[in-house]
Amino acid sequence: MITDEAHGDIRLLEAKADQSIVVGVYLAEAKKTNNGPAPTHFREAFRTRGPSNYSHGKQEA
Repeated sequence: MITDEAHGDIRLLEAKADQSIVVGVYLAEAKKTNNGPAPTHFREAFRTRGPSNYSHGKQEA
């Protein structure tokens, strides 16, 4: 987990420079927990559950 803003900015620039591997890179806030970093925003918490490209709910019918 990065706590220094300048260090975070450098890592973000490095990630954005390698667009053949990653898309739409951005920094997200996290909190320390006993199990490691955890997202503080529902969007990142949702993304930790994996892709949603399978049929479920109404799509399944």
